Amino acid sequence: MVSVRRCAAWATVLGLALMARSASAEQIDNPRYQVWSSFKVGSNSTMTGSMDMGQFKMQLERKQTLTEVADDHVTIEIQTTTNMMGQARPGKPRKETITAKVEKSDVKDLGEETVEAMGKSFKCKVLEFTTEQPAGPGGQMVKADTKVYVTKDVPGGQVKMMSDVINPQNQQHILMTYLLKSFESK
Repeated sequence: MVSVRRCAAWATVLGLALMARSASAEQIDNPRYQVWSSFKVGSNSTMTGSMDMGQFKMQLERKQTLTEVADDHVTIEIQTTTNMMGQARPGKPRKETITAKVEKSDVKDLGEETVEAMGKSFKCKVLEFTTEQPAGPGGQMVKADTKVYVTKDVPGGQVKMMSDVINPQNQQHILMTYLLKSFESK
């Protein structure tokens, strides 16, 4: 059985991975920086979602709060809670620094789509990409094919995310979905 910590780590890694790593040295404006830097400290967004690994299912909630804005970076605090078998298990809050520039990567722009969340309609840009990043302390590589629906109207930009994660231990597919639950702009 897969541990709750490992699943939560995968969820956190993938929930934050808006850009794939690239061998290119070309620097571009970081879309993640752009969707946070237009807001003031204290702005936040909360997404709820699920992780489905066949017979193993859990509910997730991830709150991201802007804690610092600078010309070359922003800092956010991420709090992920895993709900499994009727018990909420909050993870340890962690900080992430998002730089204003990143290496260019392979992200497909799939156009625009309207997404329903929070009883509202959000006009979103749809981005698709593949990430491969270490998950957990062992540094085991996790590959994910992800679609993210983003808007400049929400702190952090994310309104919806769907990801197909491949478990490196057994090649099982882990399906993750997130939808915007709430946000506060300051």
